[in-house]
Amino acid sequence: MEVQQSEPRSEIPKRSSAKIYFFCIAIATLLATNLYYALKYKNLGVKVEVLNREKSQLESEVDRIEAELDRVTKNNSPYNALLSEEQAEVRAQIASLRERLSIATINEKDIALVRFKIQNLRNLVDEYSNDIDKLKKENRVLSLQRNKLRNSVDSSLAKVDKLTEENATLQEKVEKASGLKVSGITINGIREQSRNREKTETRARRTDNLKITFNVVDNPLAKKGLHTIYLRIIDPSGNLLTYNNETFEANGRDLQYTFQTSIEFSNDGKLYSVEWHPLDDSDFQKGDYTVVLYTDGYTMGKGSITLK
Repeated sequence: MEVQQSEPRSEIPKRSSAKIYFFCIAIATLLATNLYYALKYKNLGVKVEVLNREKSQLESEVDRIEAELDRVTKNNSPYNALLSEEQAEVRAQIASLRERLSIATINEKDIALVRFKIQNLRNLVDEYSNDIDKLKKENRVLSLQRNKLRNSVDSSLAKVDKLTEENATLQEKVEKASGLKVSGITINGIREQSRNREKTETRARRTDNLKITFNVVDNPLAKKGLHTIYLRIIDPSGNLLTYNNETFEANGRDLQYTFQTSIEFSNDGKLYSVEWHPLDDSDFQKGDYTVVLYTDGYTMGKGSITLK
C-alpha cells in the first residue's frame, strides 16, 4: 500500500503576520504610553504654573496686608504702644506666611492653607484698625470730658479767686473797722520837779518829757484786751526820732518807730496817757513836734505840740 505524503503547509507567512501584529500592538502601546505621560506632564506643567501664579498672588496679598498695617501704625503712632501685642501677633503671622510661600515644593494643600491664613491675617489687620478707631473715639470722648472738667475747674477756681479777693477785702474792712481810733489827743511838754512833781511846760529848753494823752473811740468791733501802740515822733527839722532799726507794719508798709508801749482796751471811754523822754538825753528843740500813733496795723491818730 502506497502511502501518499501530503506537502507541508507554509508557516512562514503566518509567523510573519503574527510578528507584524504583535509589533503593531507594541507600537500602539508605546504610543499610548507616550501619549499618557505627555498628557500627564503637560497637565503637571499647567498645574505647576497655576500653583506658581496662585503663590505669586498670595505673596502680593501678603504685601498689601503688610502695607496696610504699616499705614495704620504710622498714622496712629500714639496708640501703637497700647496695641503692641496685637501688632506683634500680626507681624509674626506675616513672617510665617512669607516663609511658607518661599518653599519651592509648595503644593495645593499648602496654597489652601496659606489662603486660609491670609484671610485670618486680613481679619486681624481689620480688627487692629478697628481697635485703633475705637481708641480714637474713646480718646475724643475723654478729651471732651477733660476739657469740660478743665473749664469747670477753671470756672470754680475763678470763683474761688473772686471769693478769696472779696473775703480779703471784707477782712481788711473788718480789721480796719475794728481798729482803735483816737477821739482826742493832747500833747504837753513836761518839766520834772522835785518830789516826783510835774509841771506843764511850753519852752523847749525846760521840757524834759512829752506827755501824750488820748481817748479811744467807742468801737464794739474792736478786740478787748492788750494792744501794742507804736509812736513815731517827728522833730521840728522833720526827722523821725528813732534809736534802732526795728520796724513794724502799718497800712501795708514797714515803718520805723520812736518807741512802743501797750494799753489795755476795754471800750469804756478810758483816758490813756504815755510819756516819752529822748533816750540820748538830748534837749528838745524849738518848733513843732508831731506824734503819730499806730496799732493793729493801722493809724490811730496824730497830734502836735509847739515848743518855744
